[in-house]
Amino acid sequence: MADAGRAVISGLGVFNALGQNAASLCAALAEQRLGPRTGFFASERAAQGNGLMFNPQQVAMPALPATRRNPAGCDAETACALIEKVLDEALAQAGLSRAELAGSRVQCYIGGQGVQPDIMKFTAYLQRNDAEDLLFNPGIRQMHSDSYAEERLGRLLMRRIGLALPPLALSTASCSSLSALFLARQAIESGAADLVLVASWQQVSQYNLMFMGGVNALAREVAQPFSAATEGVLLGGGAALAILESEAHLQARGGRGQLRIDGFAVCQGGGSGRGGQSFAPDFRTLARTVEASLEQAATTPADIGCLFMHGNGIRGSDQAELMAVRKLWGDHAVPAVSYKA
Repeated sequence: MADAGRAVISGLGVFNALGQNAASLCAALAEQRLGPRTGFFASERAAQGNGLMFNPQQVAMPALPATRRNPAGCDAETACALIEKVLDEALAQAGLSRAELAGSRVQCYIGGQGVQPDIMKFTAYLQRNDAEDLLFNPGIRQMHSDSYAEERLGRLLMRRIGLALPPLALSTASCSSLSALFLARQAIESGAADLVLVASWQQVSQYNLMFMGGVNALAREVAQPFSAATEGVLLGGGAALAILESEAHLQARGGRGQLRIDGFAVCQGGGSGRGGQSFAPDFRTLARTVEASLEQAATTPADIGCLFMHGNGIRGSDQAELMAVRKLWGDHAVPAVSYKA
C-alpha cells in the first residue's frame, strides 16, 4: 500500500546546451554526447586583461527558443525567464497548470548560484566615483549589492507564476539543488505542503571564473573527473525544475508520478571537525551521508545499480568521493556516472 505522505516527483524540466528539454537531455546522455565548449572571453589577451591566466572554457547557456534572447546575464530577470521555461515543461509533464500553484500549501525553493553582479562593472564604478555620486546617481546606485538581492528573484517569480508564498532561496555551492530538494521532500512528508517546486539555475559568470581561477580550480583544456589527467573544473550554464507532491495529493487529482524518493540524507561537514571543505571533503563525512540514505531506503550497497557522483574534476574532491565509495562498496563493482564529466 502506498504511503500517502511520501514525496513523489511528478514533473521535470531542464534547459542547457546539451538538451533543451528532459527528453533531449536524456537522449544526449544516452549517446554520450559532449556539450559544446567556447572560450568565455573573446581572446587570451582579453582574459589576461581581466585578471585570469588563460581564457577559460565554458559550456554556455543556449538562447531561449521563444524569444531567441541570449541569457548571458546573472540578473533576476534572466533567471526568472529561465525558471519559467523549465517550469512550463515540468507542469506539462505533471498535468498541472500555473493556476494550481496559487494555493497556500504550495511552496517553491530556489537553489543555485544566486543573482550576481557584473563584477568588473561593479568594481569600476566604485573605483571611479566618490560617496556622493554613489548616493545620488540612479545609474550608479543600481550597481549596489542590494540590486542583486535574492529576494528580487523571489518577488519576480511570485508575480509571474502566481505563487501565494514567497520562494525560499538557498546556496550551498555544488549541492544547492540537492539541498533544496531535501527541504522540499521534508516539507511534503511533514505535511507542511502538498506541492513543492524546486528550481535551480547556473550561469557562467566572470564572478564565478575569478573565484574559481583564484583558487586554481579551473581547467585550461582537460576536465575529466576521476582521471589523473584532469586539470580542474569546466563550468556550464543550465536550469532545471522538479515538482514534488505527496502521494495523497497526486492520487486525489488523478496524477501520475515519475519518481519516488526512498532515502535522502544530509550531513553538514564543512568548516569544522572532520568535514573538510568543498575542494577536499572528508571521505568519512561523504560515506556517513550515503549510509544514512541507504538506511532510510531500507537497502544495502549491494542493491544499488548505479552511483551518481559529483565528479567536479578537482583531484582532492574526486579522490574523497572515490574513497567513500571504496569504504562502502569495497571490491563490489558498481557503475558510476558524473553530471560534470
